[in-house]
Amino acid sequence: MNSLKTILLLAFLALSFSCKNPSVKAKAETTVQVYALDGSNPSGSQSGISVKFYESLVAITNNTPSASGVTDANGMAMVSIGIPVTSYYVIAQRGTRANYYNGLNPIGVFKTQQEIQTSPTQIPAGTIGGTKFRDTNGDGVITSADVLSPPVFSITPYYNTVIGTVIY
Repeated sequence: MNSLKTILLLAFLALSFSCKNPSVKAKAETTVQVYALDGSNPSGSQSGISVKFYESLVAITNNTPSASGVTDANGMAMVSIGIPVTSYYVIAQRGTRANYYNGLNPIGVFKTQQEIQTSPTQIPAGTIGGTKFRDTNGDGVITSADVLSPPVFSITPYYNTVIGTVIY
């Protein structure tokens, strides 16, 4: 009879330790390796670029990222991303340089006055060292008609995901 009580007690203890509280859910995560480059100074230090992952446009507007990281001297950041969300808007920024400017897509930095004169018109006017934007509709003028959605990256859960972006 004692051995039966011992077996039942052990079985009860095993069940009580193996049961999980249903109200506590483990958050599944995967790690994303982000490479960010400051295109205005590609040979300089790439440290200190903030990389933020947003689940929605509303989250961007409210500046409520789901995850974030900061690059090291090599321009790399390791960021833990919650899943099951598999697509994120990714905004990278250091100071005034970014990979997204309220819908405009930066494509470089003006290096000469001739480059400014031969590029689509920007308002305010482009300056040497200033950010050059993509003329997405090809009309020769950078306006609200050139606005795009922020860059979106797909994340593969449980696999190493590597993404890259450039700030200007």
